[in-house]
Amino acid sequence: MRKLMLLLLEITIGILLFSLLLFVGINKFKEHIYTQPTYTVTFKDVDGLSVGSPVRLMGKQVGNIIKLELYESEIYVTFRIAEKNIVIPDESIASIQFTGLAGSRSLEIMPQKRKFSINKNIIYAQEPVRINSILQVQTTIFENVLEFCRGMLAFLSKNSIDSTKKNLKNTSEYMQETNQSLDETFKNIKNSSSDLSKNTKEIQQFM
Repeated sequence: MRKLMLLLLEITIGILLFSLLLFVGINKFKEHIYTQPTYTVTFKDVDGLSVGSPVRLMGKQVGNIIKLELYESEIYVTFRIAEKNIVIPDESIASIQFTGLAGSRSLEIMPQKRKFSINKNIIYAQEPVRINSILQVQTTIFENVLEFCRGMLAFLSKNSIDSTKKNLKNTSEYMQETNQSLDETFKNIKNSSSDLSKNTKEIQQFM
Protein backbone atom coordinates (compact mmCIF):
# COMPACT_ATOMS: atom_id res chain seq x y z
CA MET A 1 0.00 0.00 0.00
CA ARG A 2 2.82 2.32 0.91
CA LYS A 3 4.61 1.55 -2.36
CA LEU A 4 1.43 2.37 -4.29
CA MET A 5 1.15 5.73 -2.55
CA LEU A 6 4.78 6.55 -3.37
CA LEU A 7 4.20 5.57 -7.01
CA LEU A 8 1.12 7.81 -7.28
CA LEU A 9 3.05 10.65 -5.65
CA GLU A 10 5.89 10.28 -8.14
CA ILE A 11 3.45 10.22 -11.05
CA THR A 12 1.68 13.34 -9.75
CA ILE A 13 4.96 15.19 -9.28
CA GLY A 14 6.06 14.15 -12.79
CA ILE A 15 2.81 15.41 -14.32
CA LEU A 16 3.12 18.71 -12.47
CA LEU A 17 6.72 19.18 -13.59
CA PHE A 18 5.83 18.33 -17.18
CA SER A 19 2.91 20.79 -17.11
CA LEU A 20 5.13 23.49 -15.66
CA LEU A 21 7.80 22.97 -18.30
CA LEU A 22 5.18 22.94 -21.04
CA PHE A 23 3.66 26.18 -19.74
CA VAL A 24 7.06 27.88 -19.56
CA GLY A 25 7.97 26.63 -23.03
CA ILE A 26 4.74 27.90 -24.54
CA ASN A 27 5.23 31.32 -22.95
CA LYS A 28 8.79 31.53 -24.21
CA PHE A 29 7.62 30.53 -27.68
CA LYS A 30 4.91 33.20 -27.62
CA GLU A 31 7.39 35.82 -26.45
CA HIS A 32 9.74 34.85 -29.25
CA ILE A 33 6.96 34.96 -31.84
CA TYR A 34 5.36 38.21 -30.76
CA THR A 35 8.63 40.06 -30.38
CA GLN A 36 9.34 39.57 -34.08
CA PRO A 37 8.27 42.56 -36.21
CA THR A 38 5.13 42.34 -38.34
CA TYR A 39 4.20 44.34 -41.41
CA THR A 40 1.01 44.84 -43.39
CA VAL A 41 0.63 45.63 -47.08
CA THR A 42 -2.59 45.98 -49.09
CA PHE A 43 -3.39 44.40 -52.45
CA LYS A 44 -6.42 44.42 -54.71
CA ASP A 45 -5.52 40.91 -55.92
CA VAL A 46 -3.34 38.40 -54.03
CA ASP A 47 -3.32 35.90 -56.94
CA GLY A 48 -3.31 32.73 -54.82
CA LEU A 49 -1.14 33.96 -51.94
CA SER A 50 -2.09 32.15 -48.71
CA VAL A 51 -1.30 32.04 -45.01
CA GLY A 52 2.08 30.39 -44.53
CA SER A 53 3.46 31.53 -47.89
CA PRO A 54 7.11 32.60 -47.69
CA VAL A 55 8.23 36.20 -47.55
CA ARG A 56 11.48 36.99 -49.33
CA LEU A 57 13.66 40.06 -49.05
CA MET A 58 15.81 40.44 -52.17
CA GLY A 59 15.42 36.70 -52.79
CA LYS A 60 16.19 35.54 -49.23
CA GLN A 61 13.38 34.04 -47.15
CA VAL A 62 12.95 36.09 -43.99
CA GLY A 63 9.41 35.29 -42.83
CA ASN A 64 5.93 34.05 -43.62
CA ILE A 65 2.41 35.30 -44.24
CA ILE A 66 0.39 35.09 -41.01
CA LYS A 67 -2.92 36.75 -41.93
CA LEU A 68 -5.07 37.65 -44.94
CA GLU A 69 -8.00 39.98 -44.30
CA LEU A 70 -10.54 41.15 -46.86
CA TYR A 71 -11.77 44.69 -46.28
CA GLU A 72 -14.07 46.30 -48.86
CA SER A 73 -12.16 46.21 -52.17
CA GLU A 74 -8.71 45.45 -50.72
CA ILE A 75 -6.93 42.55 -49.03
CA TYR A 76 -4.67 43.26 -46.07
CA VAL A 77 -1.65 40.95 -46.09
CA THR A 78 0.15 40.69 -42.75
CA PHE A 79 3.52 38.97 -42.52
CA ARG A 80 6.03 38.37 -39.75
CA ILE A 81 9.80 38.53 -40.00
CA ALA A 82 11.36 35.41 -38.45
CA GLU A 83 15.01 36.25 -39.07
CA LYS A 84 16.83 38.24 -36.42
CA ASN A 85 18.13 41.73 -37.13
CA ILE A 86 16.07 41.98 -40.33
CA VAL A 87 14.25 45.26 -40.93
CA ILE A 88 12.23 45.99 -44.04
CA PRO A 89 13.51 49.27 -45.54
CA ASP A 90 11.03 52.13 -45.86
CA GLU A 91 9.26 52.57 -49.20
CA SER A 92 10.10 49.02 -50.31
CA ILE A 93 8.03 47.45 -53.09
CA ALA A 94 6.13 44.23 -52.37
CA SER A 95 5.02 41.99 -55.22
CA ILE A 96 3.57 38.49 -55.58
CA GLN A 97 5.77 36.05 -57.48
CA PHE A 98 5.95 32.35 -58.40
CA THR A 99 8.24 30.25 -56.19
CA GLY A 100 8.05 26.83 -57.81
CA LEU A 101 6.80 24.67 -60.65
CA ALA A 102 3.67 23.77 -58.64
CA GLY A 103 2.45 27.35 -58.87
CA SER A 104 3.05 28.33 -55.23
CA ARG A 105 3.33 32.04 -54.48
CA SER A 106 5.59 34.14 -52.32
CA LEU A 107 5.69 37.77 -51.24
CA GLU A 108 8.81 39.34 -52.73
CA ILE A 109 10.12 42.58 -51.23
CA MET A 110 12.63 44.78 -53.01
CA PRO A 111 14.02 47.99 -51.46
CA GLN A 112 14.13 51.11 -53.58
CA LYS A 113 17.47 52.68 -54.37
CA ARG A 114 17.07 55.87 -52.36
CA LYS A 115 19.39 57.36 -49.80
CA PHE A 116 16.61 59.20 -48.02
CA SER A 117 13.06 57.94 -47.47
CA ILE A 118 10.19 60.38 -47.76
CA ASN A 119 7.47 58.11 -46.34
CA LYS A 120 8.47 56.19 -43.24
CA ASN A 121 7.16 52.70 -42.44
CA ILE A 122 5.40 52.36 -45.79
CA ILE A 123 5.59 49.40 -48.16
CA TYR A 124 4.22 49.90 -51.66
CA ALA A 125 2.27 47.08 -53.31
CA GLN A 126 2.82 46.12 -56.92
CA GLU A 127 -0.29 44.38 -58.20
CA PRO A 128 0.23 40.99 -59.91
CA VAL A 129 -0.40 40.62 -63.62
CA ARG A 130 -2.71 37.70 -64.36
CA ILE A 131 -2.45 35.60 -67.52
CA ASN A 132 -6.07 36.34 -68.43
CA SER A 133 -5.27 40.07 -68.39
CA ILE A 134 -2.47 39.50 -70.90
CA LEU A 135 -4.78 37.36 -73.03
CA GLN A 136 -7.42 40.08 -72.91
CA VAL A 137 -4.92 42.66 -74.18
CA GLN A 138 -3.82 40.29 -76.95
CA THR A 139 -7.46 39.67 -77.90
CA THR A 140 -8.10 43.41 -78.10
CA ILE A 141 -5.07 43.89 -80.34
CA PHE A 142 -6.15 40.98 -82.55
CA GLU A 143 -9.68 42.42 -82.87
CA ASN A 144 -8.27 45.82 -83.85
CA VAL A 145 -6.02 44.24 -86.49
CA LEU A 146 -8.93 42.17 -87.80
CA GLU A 147 -11.13 45.28 -88.03
CA PHE A 148 -8.37 47.10 -89.91
CA CYS A 149 -8.03 44.19 -92.35
CA ARG A 150 -11.79 44.19 -92.92
CA GLY A 151 -11.67 47.90 -93.68
CA MET A 152 -8.83 47.40 -96.15
CA LEU A 153 -10.70 44.51 -97.77
CA ALA A 154 -13.81 46.67 -98.13
CA PHE A 155 -11.71 49.45 -99.62
CA LEU A 156 -10.08 47.05 -102.07
CA SER A 157 -13.35 45.38 -103.02
CA LYS A 158 -14.36 44.64 -106.63
CA ASN A 159 -16.11 47.99 -107.13
CA SER A 160 -13.13 49.87 -105.76
CA ILE A 161 -10.77 47.95 -108.02
CA ASP A 162 -12.99 48.61 -111.05
CA SER A 163 -13.14 52.28 -110.13
CA THR A 164 -9.36 52.39 -109.77
CA LYS A 165 -8.91 50.69 -113.15
CA LYS A 166 -11.31 53.18 -114.74
CA ASN A 167 -9.43 56.13 -113.25
CA LEU A 168 -6.12 54.70 -114.47
CA LYS A 169 -7.60 54.20 -117.96
CA ASN A 170 -8.92 57.76 -118.07
CA THR A 171 -5.56 59.05 -116.92
CA SER A 172 -3.79 57.04 -119.61
CA GLU A 173 -6.14 58.35 -122.33
CA TYR A 174 -5.63 61.91 -121.10
CA MET A 175 -1.86 61.44 -121.21
CA GLN A 176 -2.11 60.11 -124.76
CA GLU A 177 -4.20 63.09 -125.86
CA THR A 178 -1.73 65.42 -124.19
CA ASN A 179 1.17 63.73 -125.99
CA GLN A 180 -0.65 64.05 -129.32
CA SER A 181 -1.28 67.74 -128.68
CA LEU A 182 2.36 68.24 -127.82
CA ASP A 183 3.42 66.40 -130.97
CA GLU A 184 1.16 68.59 -133.09
CA THR A 185 2.46 71.71 -131.36
CA PHE A 186 6.08 70.69 -131.96
CA LYS A 187 5.20 69.89 -135.58
CA ASN A 188 3.61 73.29 -136.05
CA ILE A 189 6.61 74.97 -134.48
CA LYS A 190 8.89 73.03 -136.82
CA ASN A 191 6.81 74.00 -139.86
CA SER A 192 6.77 77.61 -138.72
CA SER A 193 10.54 77.53 -138.36
CA SER A 194 10.89 76.06 -141.86
CA ASP A 195 8.61 78.71 -143.36
CA LEU A 196 10.47 81.44 -141.53
CA SER A 197 13.79 80.12 -142.79
CA LYS A 198 12.46 79.92 -146.37
CA ASN A 199 11.11 83.45 -146.24
CA THR A 200 14.40 84.68 -144.85
CA LYS A 201 16.28 83.13 -147.77
CA GLU A 202 13.89 84.67 -150.27
CA ILE A 203 14.33 88.09 -148.68
CA GLN A 204 18.09 87.73 -148.80
CA GLN A 205 17.96 86.78 -152.50
CA PHE A 206 15.73 89.77 -153.23
CA MET A 207 18.14 92.10 -151.48
